[in-house]
Amino acid sequence: MKFRLKKERRFLSGKVWVSILIIAIMVLSTAGFLIGGRGQSGSLSYNKHTFTKEPNGYYTNLNGKNVRFDFFPAEINETFADKGAIDRIKNTKMIYMTSNFSGKYAQTTEEIKYELSMRLAREFGIYAASGFTTNTSYKTMTVSCSNATQFAPVVDFKEGNNTGIRLEGNCVVVEGNSNSGFIALKDRLLYGMHGIME
Repeated sequence: MKFRLKKERRFLSGKVWVSILIIAIMVLSTAGFLIGGRGQSGSLSYNKHTFTKEPNGYYTNLNGKNVRFDFFPAEINETFADKGAIDRIKNTKMIYMTSNFSGKYAQTTEEIKYELSMRLAREFGIYAASGFTTNTSYKTMTVSCSNATQFAPVVDFKEGNNTGIRLEGNCVVVEGNSNSGFIALKDRLLYGMHGIME
């Protein structure tokens, strides 16, 4: 009788341990999912602005509108942006944007030019016309820094190693050396114009 009782106790003890193990795995899995989820979205703060991280970018409220950026400001803090270049765009009503039609990053710079033309109009009331630095088979304008004036500056998306945004006369040169680099420069320009970054 005693032997039987000990055997049953061992059996019950094994069941309890298996149950505890299963519960522990479920609890740890749920905790891991919740902690991992926080890395994907959540609130971040930069220069008195609150950003929400979403899978497709960072959102913040500007003038009552939810505005999206690809990079959080702290991620591009080291990106050089001449304040004079940003002010030149901000203090005009029209700009020309240009890039190399056959350049290595042509598709990215074209997408950026399109996005900027929409956002500059919507967020700042600035009209942006687009062209290329060389003639193409398409009916597009040929625009270079030589066309820039005080009242209609040119923004030239240029491939090169001196990455950053700088002012050359009346021309704003946005120089990058990768697709993600040009996207970061686009955000850096917009952050500067909104006064989020100096």
